[in-house]
Amino acid sequence: MKKIIFVVALLLPVTLAFGRVTITMDGGITGLTSNAVIDINHTSDAIWLGTGSGASVSFDNGDTWATFGAESGLPGEEVSALAANDVAIWVANSHSETVSGEDVPYGDGISFSTDDGQTWASFRPFAYLFPGYSGSPGMLSYDLAVHDSIVYSASFYGGLIRSTDFGESWENLFPSQLEETNTDSIDFVDRNYYSLNNRMFSVTVDTGGFPDTLNIWAGSAVGINRFSFPGTGGVYDTYPADIVRAFKIDAGFVWDQYDWHKDTVMADFFIGVSGGSETEDNEDWLYSPVINFSNATACTLFFEHYYFDGDSIGEDSALVLISDDGGNVWAETLAVFTDSAFGDTTAADSQWIDISSFAAGKSSIMVAFLYLKNIYELTEGAGSWMLNDITFLADGEILLMEDFEGDWGPYGNIPPSGWIILDDDYDHQLAGNFVVAIDVQQFQDTRIIWAACRPAFSGDLRVSFSYDDGRTWNTANITDRFGSEAIEAWDFSFAEDTVYVASSNGLFWSEGDYSEWNYFSGFIDAMDQTFVHDEASFFTVDVVGPDIWAGGSDGVIKGQAGSWDVYRSSIDAAEHYAYPSPFSPTHVTRQGATIHFKPLVDTYATIKIYDINLELVKIVADGVFRRGGVESDDILWDGANGDGDLAANGIYFYRIELDSGEDLWGKVVLIK
Repeated sequence: MKKIIFVVALLLPVTLAFGRVTITMDGGITGLTSNAVIDINHTSDAIWLGTGSGASVSFDNGDTWATFGAESGLPGEEVSALAANDVAIWVANSHSETVSGEDVPYGDGISFSTDDGQTWASFRPFAYLFPGYSGSPGMLSYDLAVHDSIVYSASFYGGLIRSTDFGESWENLFPSQLEETNTDSIDFVDRNYYSLNNRMFSVTVDTGGFPDTLNIWAGSAVGINRFSFPGTGGVYDTYPADIVRAFKIDAGFVWDQYDWHKDTVMADFFIGVSGGSETEDNEDWLYSPVINFSNATACTLFFEHYYFDGDSIGEDSALVLISDDGGNVWAETLAVFTDSAFGDTTAADSQWIDISSFAAGKSSIMVAFLYLKNIYELTEGAGSWMLNDITFLADGEILLMEDFEGDWGPYGNIPPSGWIILDDDYDHQLAGNFVVAIDVQQFQDTRIIWAACRPAFSGDLRVSFSYDDGRTWNTANITDRFGSEAIEAWDFSFAEDTVYVASSNGLFWSEGDYSEWNYFSGFIDAMDQTFVHDEASFFTVDVVGPDIWAGGSDGVIKGQAGSWDVYRSSIDAAEHYAYPSPFSPTHVTRQGATIHFKPLVDTYATIKIYDINLELVKIVADGVFRRGGVESDDILWDGANGDGDLAANGIYFYRIELDSGEDLWGKVVLIK
């Protein structure tokens, strides 16, 4: 993964205070200390890297580096997220512990510096009230975003939090924050959020409405939330004025589950009823917010509906579904009903539906309404379904009530905060609900939201982008060099209308209408005789002036196509190693293990691989020239023997024979 190899609140968000620990240092360690880079951010005068062994900075465009870790005042070495602007640099740290044989990530806190890393203030924010817990696996920041002095943190177990006072206090941002009952505020149970929409992985700041509105986009395990904050004089309200959500529903699942299917003869937006000859126009879904019935024994849904028929002929109908896991799976049909009072906008049908057997005692109930209009004759002014006074009752008491004051649908009103309209065009949904990266592109009068999606219950491993604030989505048709459409994206960066995508499949770019995508290759630093393999994973990308900066598991590159600088960790001249180790010749992105060394003087190198019995397996380099004092990273063992057959699993030894007299031995582990 990009960031890590993977108290009941009764009021609207609770603000918690935490003590500050400040440590002053004379400076960090000289040079880079890790080749694993998960974040790149720039300020007006510096490039910052979040790495596996600290936060690194360069003030001279990469010529020299300093790295800050535990010895410099940060609470740990491994960086899980990093964000920077000219006000402060923010760093989240983490570590892993072995639990039942598995590596489990733990958060070490969030720190900031306003003096280029000389002084760090660190906090361990827990934006919830739950006595007795001082730590929790997964309670770490997977992403950070900043606007002026405000910082936002996305955490799997800790939700979405922010601080407006340099970490002295923190508050939750809940997707249900504006609802009559903030169900999310009591969602935290046993050190974890039950609702997947509170498990956050990505966050970004959107200044498209600045200075009147500051939008915060957050990607969760089941979709995207946008929080809109009104602002005056650079100060933004504690509570957002609006919260909207975008997510994907598997239309195929709904049709199969409820005997609906897409009509293969008619246009894409038509569906048919199994076993019948009628065709119907699928307009829109309407989704309720998440409702918490955990303390209820009798649960009731009430709503009024009626239709304005227009020029259509025949009966209108509607489908009402229910989910008990926040919209991931829709496992129950509440009702299928019809209405033949065409043109009568005064006669409303009241529906009382007892949902106790499904909803009682559960905290993540959602209800979906689908309008199905018969279209024996379809014209531009054909019907509209009107829905009013939707009420959820718990033991007879109102838990949530909404009066829409009008119709909804293609020509209707946008629903209030927390309610979602999902268009009928299922090709224009998010590609997948698990959103691990999100960013906003702005140029001229255009504003585009980009999301790196993973399948969650449904969907694909793809990149989605939206021109209309997340109401409809397009899927980027990126394919890797082998033709695979499963693109595991991690980060975005922009230069006007050009988009750069860092992914496990490589580094991609596109401009214009994003119908065609290009693949960067040839990451060779001719000066230092170093390179990054064309198939290396990239976790982060940042455009700084004319240069593209990108980092991954194999170091950092800077430049443009055909002209690259490669940056890797600084090591002592006597050090050498093979990486990755263990490695798999069938899965590793570099297609082998790199033999890394740096000779003291100009020399010729021969590298041989031996098995555990010290029998020669293969000569991988024979008398290649290497410059003294320069790191060598372009010699790989592909896991095969001299006959081209894959070697067996096990421990192997490499021998670096240098013409200058050194004879260096090391080991590497192969696992198929």
